[in-house]
Amino acid sequence: MRIDVVPLGRAMPPNFKFPSLSGVEGGDRSLDNFVKIFVVENKFEADMLSQALQREGVPVMVRTFSDTAYDGLYIPQKGWAAIMVPEEFRALGEKVVNEFKEAFSKRGGVADEGVE
Repeated sequence: MRIDVVPLGRAMPPNFKFPSLSGVEGGDRSLDNFVKIFVVENKFEADMLSQALQREGVPVMVRTFSDTAYDGLYIPQKGWAAIMVPEEFRALGEKVVNEFKEAFSKRGGVADEGVE
């Protein structure tokens, strides 16, 4: 399962609830219990990491930081996207992220370094 969430550019009303994921494979949960476990620097990293998490049975959401109004101005500071998983999968998700970072660093990847 992969869900891209596009920032709306404004705050949500206090009574706003994210929709249920009951119709989506793997979940009878809402989006508001997802926690950020890692920030990726580009789409390639996001795709590779989300696939690794899915292979381990971890539901994943990739929340991009792109904003058409600023044309990517803040991506170098904030990263390209946040990798988010449900709270109950946090420990497993962090384990997968650590293995991913280790594999990338051994292969000369960019997981621990900034992309220029």
